[in-house]
Amino acid sequence: MQTPSSPFDNHLLAGLTATEWSRLKPYADRVVLTRNQTIYDSGETLSHAYFPTTLLASLMYVTLDGDCVESALVGNEGMLGVSLVMSGGPMCGCATVLTTGEAYRIPAGVLRSEFIRAGSTMRMLLGFTQALLAQVAWFNRLRAGHQVGISRLRIGAVQIVHLPGEPFVEFQLFAQQTAPESFVCVAGYGECGVWYFGPDSIFSDRGGYEQTWSFTEPCQEAIEAVMTTLLKRRSKAKTR
Repeated sequence: MQTPSSPFDNHLLAGLTATEWSRLKPYADRVVLTRNQTIYDSGETLSHAYFPTTLLASLMYVTLDGDCVESALVGNEGMLGVSLVMSGGPMCGCATVLTTGEAYRIPAGVLRSEFIRAGSTMRMLLGFTQALLAQVAWFNRLRAGHQVGISRLRIGAVQIVHLPGEPFVEFQLFAQQTAPESFVCVAGYGECGVWYFGPDSIFSDRGGYEQTWSFTEPCQEAIEAVMTTLLKRRSKAKTR
């Protein structure tokens, strides 16, 4: 039998002070949600906020044409029900469980009371909301077909490759092998990308946070081809 998850498997709950958690703990209930289960629908006012520990949920919004479009993914790094503390009003989208798992739910009124104390609960929920909005913006950008750029800056023997998102060390090692004559650095968060950017192996291992927050399909070969072109390209000489 699988051991139940802990509330502290959720990053937000784990970051609370002992005093704040002592006020929330009596109201926190562990629930098991199954794949494709609806957590809330658009226009619904939630009675509880959900803090995933082992489940992964998909946030959807309804377009003017009536279609449902995925806008974000939420796992154990966040919460479901941001509107409860931001406005207290009805949800503007819907949430569905992608992978069966557990979450801890806390009554809306209890969480709002803790939020307005302006302690770490407020700071962390506001921080998560900011990250969630950034994720929504990226989904919309990619869905609209906008390309994401990869660039290189060369200063003498130094080459800096700028990749989107948070690149894994494998890309740094590849860059060094590709241009051993240069001092090569790989920088991240190009074009304000906020997701993990890893090699293809993250999609074939046991899973985890890397997959949850990687908003790309396996594309290592294509990325390395672009990096090779950039690193082998000679800088244009200045003319006077």
